[in-house]
Amino acid sequence: MKVNNDFKIHISENKLQAILSLPEQKVSKEKWTKKSILQLLHKYRITYGICENVLIAIEQKKDESIFPVVIAEGKHPENGKNASLQFLHTDSEHIVPMDALNLAQILHVPTVKEDKPFAKLVKETTGIDGTDVFGQQIQASHGTPLLVRTGENVVFDETNQTYVALKEGRISVLDNIVSVLKQYELDFSYLKVKKDIHYDGTIVIHGDVPTGYTIKAKGDIIVHGIVEGAVLKAERSVYVYDGLVSLRQGKIEAVENIYTKYMNQANVSAGKDIIVQQSILHTICKAERNIICEHGHIIGGEVFARRKIMAYDIGNRMHTETIVGILGERNGPIQKEDKKDELLATKRKLHILIHNMEQKKQKSSEDRVLLLRLKRSIQLTEEKINFIQQRKRLTNTNRGNVVVKGTIYPNVMLVFGKYKKTMRKEIRHVILRNEKNEIKYELNM
Repeated sequence: MKVNNDFKIHISENKLQAILSLPEQKVSKEKWTKKSILQLLHKYRITYGICENVLIAIEQKKDESIFPVVIAEGKHPENGKNASLQFLHTDSEHIVPMDALNLAQILHVPTVKEDKPFAKLVKETTGIDGTDVFGQQIQASHGTPLLVRTGENVVFDETNQTYVALKEGRISVLDNIVSVLKQYELDFSYLKVKKDIHYDGTIVIHGDVPTGYTIKAKGDIIVHGIVEGAVLKAERSVYVYDGLVSLRQGKIEAVENIYTKYMNQANVSAGKDIIVQQSILHTICKAERNIICEHGHIIGGEVFARRKIMAYDIGNRMHTETIVGILGERNGPIQKEDKKDELLATKRKLHILIHNMEQKKQKSSEDRVLLLRLKRSIQLTEEKINFIQQRKRLTNTNRGNVVVKGTIYPNVMLVFGKYKKTMRKEIRHVILRNEKNEIKYELNM
């Protein structure tokens, strides 16, 4: 707060507003002039965004009810937007952002046609700097780029910044790699005829999968119904629109993720995450990253993840024996370091090739295309190196935890590596983790 014998000037915390007000003592209205107020503003180095109309109103009306009033206003910075990948539906003009997809939307992503663009890369934008009331520049942040690599059956059109399908199939985006996988659709009547199904793309099942069937896919497996005691193995992800009711028969395996509404007496494992919308009941469940059952219960069974388990409730009032645990990271950093060394060696070789190409005085069109491809290869190699470094930092800092948004009940056994603890009382809103070989908890309000 800056005080003058006549007026008070308050500067907002972000320095984007100067507010003029009257002190407790009355101010002589002879000083309520545009000139005197400007002198006061300049005295405090307020030079930008002065509101001329307010100055005129004060001078003409000389009415105390006008105070407090914004006498100067800066310009807010406009931050740039991050680059994004947008899917272009082939059957409409509707655009679905990649980060907005949920389970229901995933199950209804349309197939794409051969030689047709299906996604557009929207580049990042630069921000526009702002100015505070003192005339100082407020720096805006710029949008971050998005490097999306092309995978199977996809090419990138540089001219239109679009991704084009080389074959008809279903869109798949994993680890910023865009692919189009062949899709095989079947219904329940077909399943009655053939029990073992193997396909080198994505399998979409319209209906339930009964006990005794085996379905394997090199892409995703998508089920618009319930999976009973069947075996499902996907080299990508498994999506089950209704739920798993397996009665301890069959098994669901995915190299990537498993998404479903609920699990009851199932046996599931995922190479990354398991996402359940409702509850996990009496299920053997293992994920190499996270198990998320944010709005439901985990009751009975054995639920293990390497990083995080999140649920609303764990256990129940009947004190049903329930085991949940954090496995910890695999002994994989050494292999990652070996891979990093290989990538660094590749990067050095690419730099040498680019240097040699750039030394050529006359370059043919083939040389220029090759040069662009080499530079692109360096970008992809750098991305892989950064990914390995991020994974290493995560491995070093991650301790793993169990997050309970509701209640964890007695007779729930917590397992953190070789350390175990059985809950003896109810605790609400808690995060549990292993600290110095002791299982501790903190409230998560």
